[in-house]
Amino acid sequence: MNKLPSEPGTVAREDRGAGGGRRTSVLFEPELEAALDNALDLHPISIRLQKNLIDNLRALAQLHGLGYQPLIRQVLTRWVNSELKQMVVRRANEAAEERVVRSAQIRSSTAKSGSQPSAGRSAEPRQRKAA
Repeated sequence: MNKLPSEPGTVAREDRGAGGGRRTSVLFEPELEAALDNALDLHPISIRLQKNLIDNLRALAQLHGLGYQPLIRQVLTRWVNSELKQMVVRRANEAAEERVVRSAQIRSSTAKSGSQPSAGRSAEPRQRKAA
């Protein structure tokens, strides 16, 4: 049986995984685990997921050489970053559309009133009609 090298403050544990295969975990002493959580700004949560999803996540994590929890953190981080980028792009597009609409409204109202916007005025002064 392959054993993980033991570091001070850690314990290697081997058990049967969900698929029946052997799985090795590294457990940290509580103080070391708390220091690691603080350094990485991690906050423990509890979440209920379908067993099939967890099995798939564990299999994917193993293929990538990760634990399934770090893989879940990566997946969630990627999704949140992608959503935030899409929101920024959406808002920028909406703001650009609003500027185009306002500009068109200004052109339309100046055309109806018979005056021209200042940017389009001729350099020559207008002649006044004689009364």
